[in-house]
Amino acid sequence: MQTQVIYRFALSQEDWNASMLYDIEASSDRLLGVALVTQDHEHDQQPPFFSFMLIDISTGTKICDVMFTCSCKNLEDIQLGFDAQENVWLITVIESFALTRPSRIMLYALSLDGHIVSGYPVLISEAVDDLTEIGPLLLMTADTECYNIFYYQPTMDNVDIPSVYLGQLSKAKDPIQLTYQEITAAEKALIYVDRDDYVVAQCRSEYGEFLGKIDGVFSGATAQWRFSLMGSKGSVIPFGWYYSPNIGLPVGNRASPDDDSKWLVVEGNVVSGFLNPWNGQKYFVVSIMLKDIFDYEARGYTVGEREKIIKTVDSMFCLDENGNLVRVCSDHIGLQLSICNCGPTIVGVDLVERQRRLWNWFPLNDAQFNKEVQLDQGTLRATVVAAQSQNENTTPQFWLIEECKEHVKISKHDAITLSDVSSLSELIGMRILYKEKHWRYLKNQSLLMATFKDKLLLLGIENDKQLILYQIE
Repeated sequence: MQTQVIYRFALSQEDWNASMLYDIEASSDRLLGVALVTQDHEHDQQPPFFSFMLIDISTGTKICDVMFTCSCKNLEDIQLGFDAQENVWLITVIESFALTRPSRIMLYALSLDGHIVSGYPVLISEAVDDLTEIGPLLLMTADTECYNIFYYQPTMDNVDIPSVYLGQLSKAKDPIQLTYQEITAAEKALIYVDRDDYVVAQCRSEYGEFLGKIDGVFSGATAQWRFSLMGSKGSVIPFGWYYSPNIGLPVGNRASPDDDSKWLVVEGNVVSGFLNPWNGQKYFVVSIMLKDIFDYEARGYTVGEREKIIKTVDSMFCLDENGNLVRVCSDHIGLQLSICNCGPTIVGVDLVERQRRLWNWFPLNDAQFNKEVQLDQGTLRATVVAAQSQNENTTPQFWLIEECKEHVKISKHDAITLSDVSSLSELIGMRILYKEKHWRYLKNQSLLMATFKDKLLLLGIENDKQLILYQIE
């Protein structure tokens, strides 16, 4: 396996020690866009700005490098996308104004030379008042007729469960046509898209009957934390199916009854594949995790009391493209789960009892994991990424990225056997960068990476001195 530095960014250590947000996206013609936000919260002297760089992956040359200063106080979020139909790059940001005016979502469209397209930026939405921040952004996509921006719109003073909205901006520029629609209300959510198919996964408290006490021990409440999903086929809206697994974790009264996020870990993910590649029928594999991390022992609970409280709810299951249940995995999943689809195989890496493991599952054939492999104890975080093979005769493969204390290990594996198919690549002194994770995101924190054909592109910092774009093949 070959590893090479594609590009070294002209950023000083002070730049990334300031508050920075990143996003990267690869187009279909060997171009990689990199968007980043720089703002200095400590000294509060300069207005925030975001930069956009376009890099030719094949040559490692920079095509453009532009910077846009904003009139706001802070930039809270950034997402980068590419519209192949219009041949423009799209950057969505959230601007905030230190409670002097409502925060807002702005959409920029940039040409390949980095100039702002006429008619942009466009105001997508604003917060309900000065005190309630809009966001975070969930997803931005482009279809043949419009741009779709999914985002959170909290209610005034955050008194209710916030709504997830879809803003749709028509590509027709005269006049500007912008519509809004409330999709759902959820404490945590993710939007998954595979071409024209959308899945919304969400977690929120749902009310039911009071469960009372068992032997004097609190065992439930008038609500449970529950997951649900809804999906559409062929367009963003309307959503044509809905599915909710019959599992949940009681809303609790641990240390702070009004803020379960102090003791509750919520994670979820969605990937897709094909039930029948000949007719294009898809399936979706969904993982959900609710874990109670409250310190019962320190709070004086006895062993008997602790055993009566449900502490973990997890499940992984397969749905067809109409939301019908195909199969439920009989094995438990762990925290910090990363999964990818490799043909008929789901590959995952997670953390169980302080041990990271690699496994695969055939959701169309079996209820149990096919294979499990324990990773090195020194692995602090791990991610799997499906490889885009250029040879149709090879078995599906995936990248395994293991972050250790002083280096990063990258290897390529067979998705069926989990065995290595290439030599190990080690990046000494590298620190991987991740997308900023807002607490309302359902999905575990994601790497700043992209794939192009059979290449893996990673953004990281070398020896805490240099921001670098790596290519592994």
